Amino acid sequence: MNHHSRPNATSFCGSPAVWQKLGRKHIDIQGKVASRLDMPLVDWVSFVPDIDNADNSIAGAASRPTVCLRGACDMMMTAHFLRTDVETKEEFNYPYEGWEIATTLRSALVNEALERPINRQIIAALPGIPENRFATAAWDETADVYVFTFGQETFHGLYRSKTTGMTIPMGTYALPYYLPGGPFEKFDYTTVPYEEIQDKLPNTTRDQWNFFRSEFSFVGGFNKDIFVKDLRTLFSRLKRAGKTIIIVGLNSRVGRDLGILSAFGQINELTLPVAREFGVDFLDAHQFVKSENDLAKDGSFGGSHYERRVYKQISDAILSIVHDKIKNMKTISSY
Repeated sequence: MNHHSRPNATSFCGSPAVWQKLGRKHIDIQGKVASRLDMPLVDWVSFVPDIDNADNSIAGAASRPTVCLRGACDMMMTAHFLRTDVETKEEFNYPYEGWEIATTLRSALVNEALERPINRQIIAALPGIPENRFATAAWDETADVYVFTFGQETFHGLYRSKTTGMTIPMGTYALPYYLPGGPFEKFDYTTVPYEEIQDKLPNTTRDQWNFFRSEFSFVGGFNKDIFVKDLRTLFSRLKRAGKTIIIVGLNSRVGRDLGILSAFGQINELTLPVAREFGVDFLDAHQFVKSENDLAKDGSFGGSHYERRVYKQISDAILSIVHDKIKNMKTISSY
């Protein structure tokens, strides 16, 4: 997980936006470049005289709220546009010794089980667990606002400790990932002997792998009951602490990858009623994503890979909610 402080306000603008601002002057380009200047109009970038003194922005407030962003590619891209207005704590997936460290909901709620010393001992004996693997501002309550997306719920299988019942996610591209049954169908790692993974996962020792296989049983892929229970636990915890929670819904309609669209639709259907129950703001992805023109041109044809302007629209919607919360808090405190 990456925790970023605020970068230079113009770091995300890109050369096409600056070129347009300067009047599209002739530039003699030589060699390879990252992007073309004559790309479609860059309408997701705004220029202000001084972002640090912009009276109408959150940046002009006496103190900047801290926003925790937890999710996959959609949150990673949205973060670029948020950093100029708020402090961010960014929790995204990353690789570690051949394993994929994903910021799923379950990986945050493992912290509840880790309050027991025996579960910490079990985790310490496993492969693919970097230091602070399950650390998150969502459990530590160290942010003012929490923005979640749940596209990573399709990433990993779930495994339950035979000793304590603790359930953890585990995932690696070294073994089969998505099975023919769809994104929720996962491969059971406990069926694989060490000899078959020692070359694929060279940093995983025989003792670690054998312990994992003997201590854990395979629960399966995405589990609706566990997901909803975890949602309620997390929302209840953060609401008690007076935090603002924003869910960015998943694209379940636009694109050609019917498997991922169906999976994302199921996640939305489970998330929305719990969000309403706890008074959590839910941003429907389809107010931003209306056709394939809104999807990134990366061959994914679905999911949460969008054109950059869509991420800007999502960030604007998030900032609008945050700004309204701040104004309401100031109004209440003035009485």
